[in-house]
Amino acid sequence: MTSRDSIRVAGLIATGAALLASIGDLLLLHVAHLGPEDCGIARMACWPQLLTGHYLGVLTIPLYGIGYWQVSRGLGISDWRARWVFALGAYAGALGGAVHGLTALIIRASPADPNAPGDPFAALAPYVPYLLPLWLLLGLLALTGSALFVIVILTTRTGYPRWFAFANPVVLAALVSLATLPAPVLASYVIPAAPNLVHILFFGASTVVLWQADTR
Repeated sequence: MTSRDSIRVAGLIATGAALLASIGDLLLLHVAHLGPEDCGIARMACWPQLLTGHYLGVLTIPLYGIGYWQVSRGLGISDWRARWVFALGAYAGALGGAVHGLTALIIRASPADPNAPGDPFAALAPYVPYLLPLWLLLGLLALTGSALFVIVILTTRTGYPRWFAFANPVVLAALVSLATLPAPVLASYVIPAAPNLVHILFFGASTVVLWQADTR
């Protein structure tokens, strides 16, 4: 397999992984939105969806590292900033898989009836120190990696056109989230799942752009 073929295959694998991870996210969110009449108080009736969503994310989000390897090749392997885009993206993918799995466990532990006596968030409080710092770290990794991605494209000759600098995951997530705000029900699914949903667009567009560049 040539280097060009490897770059194309990497993009297809990463795009597929992002698609499966997004389905996993949406399944977890679906279960989180269901009430006791659908899942039972302990959510036992929803365990197939919960387990499916859990494993779809845990097993595929780490594959984002393959996608960021492709992106680094598009940016130029000789550029140290491109290597950092790969390193940050790969680490974020590994961390994202852990966060996804922890989120599934928290949904399983959360009360299915928000109208039950007592504070419905009391059962979730012990999990906040485990999840919130990881979310903050993922946000920092995304911001840093996207900033480097933009700088490299705008200051160096790469395999991407200049406009592609603004197709980075942070900008895409912001645009997708803003677009769904007028529809609260849709936003309640899209915004939490945006980190994975936008990687379908990011890896898919990267693959198409580099594929077309190779055929010119």
